Amino acid sequence: MKKTITKLFLVGLLGLSGLNAKELFDLRVQDFSYTLKNQQKNARYKVNDNIIIETNTLKASRGGYYYTDESNIKGLFNIELSNSILNWMYNYSIQYQKGTRLLKFISDSGQSIIFEFNNEKFSINGTEYKSKIEDAQLNLSISKINNSLKIIINGNSINRKIHNFGKLQKIETDLIYYDAYNWDKLYGSILVSND
Repeated sequence: MKKTITKLFLVGLLGLSGLNAKELFDLRVQDFSYTLKNQQKNARYKVNDNIIIETNTLKASRGGYYYTDESNIKGLFNIELSNSILNWMYNYSIQYQKGTRLLKFISDSGQSIIFEFNNEKFSINGTEYKSKIEDAQLNLSISKINNSLKIIINGNSINRKIHNFGKLQKIETDLIYYDAYNWDKLYGSILVSND
């Protein structure tokens, strides 16, 4: 029942016909229980026929994925699509510490949409918006319909036109480790196609 309600909510946010909406990936129903087996190589998981996950994170016992390496290398949680999609929605939820994070969307033609955020600012491809992120918690919903982006960040709505992006091929997420008591935790990552 909960999964059905979630799907209906996601379809409603897309503002498109619910008949074509298809959930491609939901982090909450995955269990990448131990991914840092080899520090030199990221783990890759084929989740289904269209989704490959690349990550170097661990799963916390209470949920959320985090990075534990004390070097300056960032953690990552990337979603790669075998078949790119034109119209989509992505929900993202992360708890983070100080510093700036990037969330990058890459098209099949190599174009990028880059979201940059910290607890003082939020920008899209270098254009800064007034929406602030509070309490080091980001809940982000991005809907792309043709050449339009609808973004809801911690309840604040932003609309933006984009051009020449094409079809979504990859989503890149970075995660940072500071010390034994402070690190990012990725709680939610949901990708829905509406092609």
